[in-house]
Amino acid sequence: MTHGTTEPYVMVSFSSRDAAQVDELLAELDRQSVRHFEYRRDIRHGADILGTVRNAIEQSSHVVIYLSPASLESPWVWLEVGMAFGREKALVFVLDEALTSMPMPFDGLRHVTGRSEYARFVRELVETGKSGTPDFPPGSVEEAARDKLYYHPGGWVSAVRLWGAEDVYFTEDRVRVEYEHVPLHIPPELAQARDRTIEAKKKRAEAIGQVFFDGPNTRLLDFRASPVDETSALEVPVLRLRLGPVGWYDYEGLDEAFRETQGDSPPLHVYRYFLKLDALIRDGDVSGSRLSNIMDNAVTIVTEDGHVLYGERSRRVTYPGGLTCAVAENLNRYLDDTDPRTGQLLNPLPSAADGLPGNALDGSYVPTGVPSPFAAARRGLSSEVSPRLDGLYPPSALKVTGLAFGFDILHPSLLFCVFVPASRDEIFAMRAQEPGDEAYEQVLRSVPADRDSPETARVLNLGNWAQGGKASLVRALELIHAVRRRRGCSFADAFQLLLDE
Repeated sequence: MTHGTTEPYVMVSFSSRDAAQVDELLAELDRQSVRHFEYRRDIRHGADILGTVRNAIEQSSHVVIYLSPASLESPWVWLEVGMAFGREKALVFVLDEALTSMPMPFDGLRHVTGRSEYARFVRELVETGKSGTPDFPPGSVEEAARDKLYYHPGGWVSAVRLWGAEDVYFTEDRVRVEYEHVPLHIPPELAQARDRTIEAKKKRAEAIGQVFFDGPNTRLLDFRASPVDETSALEVPVLRLRLGPVGWYDYEGLDEAFRETQGDSPPLHVYRYFLKLDALIRDGDVSGSRLSNIMDNAVTIVTEDGHVLYGERSRRVTYPGGLTCAVAENLNRYLDDTDPRTGQLLNPLPSAADGLPGNALDGSYVPTGVPSPFAAARRGLSSEVSPRLDGLYPPSALKVTGLAFGFDILHPSLLFCVFVPASRDEIFAMRAQEPGDEAYEQVLRSVPADRDSPETARVLNLGNWAQGGKASLVRALELIHAVRRRRGCSFADAFQLLLDE
C-alpha cells in the first residue's frame, strides 16, 4: 500500500567525477532533514548496484540530476534519468557552473543554478512535506483512523496504533496478565454464517485427511499501559493485559462470516457497528468489538549485524506469498499456561507420542496460571525459526513494543521484537540446519534495520503484507531509530543497549 503524502525522498544522480560538488548537495539535504539516497551509505560492498539504484529511484519523490560536462558523458547518469522519467518522478536539474543552459530534450524541465537557489528548492521540499496528507479513499476505514495509523516512508499500515511509539517498550517483568474465563458472545447476525463456515471447513479438512479442531486460544478483553506499578514502591511503568477465552472455530468462523455477510470492503458504518470503531480509534478500547479479538503475537527479529527479519509465506499455507513478521504465534491457553510467580510453563510441550489431552484441543481448557504472551513468542521463535534460538538471547532481549488492531484480520496483535546476538546469516544457517517444526510455513527474508533505507522502504511498500506483521516490523524500526536519535549512538551501540536493558 502506498499513499499520496508529499513527504520528500530524494535520489541524486551524478558522475563520480563530480563527487565533491555532489557532497555539498547532500549536505544541504542533511541540514534541512530531507530523507535522501546516500550512495556511500546505501550501496554496500558487494551489492547489486543496478538493483539498488533502481529501488532508490522507485521510492523517490524527486530525482535531482547534477548536470555537468562529466555527467553529460556518463552512461550511468543517462540510465538513471531514463528510469526516473519512465517512472514519472519529479526531475530537478542542478546546473554545474560550467553550463549556461539546459540541453535538449530537457530544456523545458525545472532546473536550478547556484547554491542559494538549490537551498531554496530544498526548503520548498521541506514545507511541502509538512503539509502533505495521505489520499485515503473518502469514507474508508483508513480515512477515519488516519491519525492513529502506523506510517513509514512512502506508506502506512492499515492498523490502529492502540499503544506503543518511539523508544517505549516493556520487558516480561513489566507485563501483568489477568485471565477471566468469560464466554464470547456471538453476534446473532453472524451466527448462521459462522456455523456454515465451520461446517464447510470441517468437511474440507476431512476430505483431505486433515484435522480441524477448536483450539484453546485467547482473546484480548482490555489493556492498560499504566505509568506506574501500583504494587511496587518504585514508579515503574507496566503493561496490563486482561484476557479471556476464544475458540479457533469462533475466530475462523466469525472472521469469514463477517466477510461473507459484509464483503471485503464494507462501508464505514459496518466497522462502526461491529468494531465500535470510534472508541477503538479514540480510546484504544477493544472491548466493544463483536468479533473474536483473538490475541496473536507478531515478532520481528533484529540481528546484531544490522538486519530485521520478516517472512514470506510458503505455498503450503493460507495466504501463500504474503508477507508478515518473522514469527506470528497465537496465544494458547494450554501451551502457554504459565505460573505468574515463577514464569514456568505449567504444561511442558509433550512428545509426539504423548499427544495432547482432550481439553487442550477444544475451548474448554481453563488455565491454572495465566496464558503468557512471552511464552507464546518464545514458542514461536523455536517452532517457526529454530530451537537453537532457545537460550541464545537473554530474557531482556524480548520486548513488547506495541499493540495494533489490523483492519485486514479484524483483531489485535501484540507487537514484539527480539534482539538476537547473532548475524543474519548465522540465524539463516540455524534454521536450515535445525529448523523448527513449523519452519515450512514461511521463508525468512531480511532488510536493513534502518527505516530510511531504500531497500527497507521498498519492501514495506509492497502490497501483500499482513498488517499486524507489518506493524511489528515498523515498530521495531521506530524503536531502533528513536534510541539512536535520543542517545546519538550507532546501530551497534543501540543493539547492545536493547539487548541488555
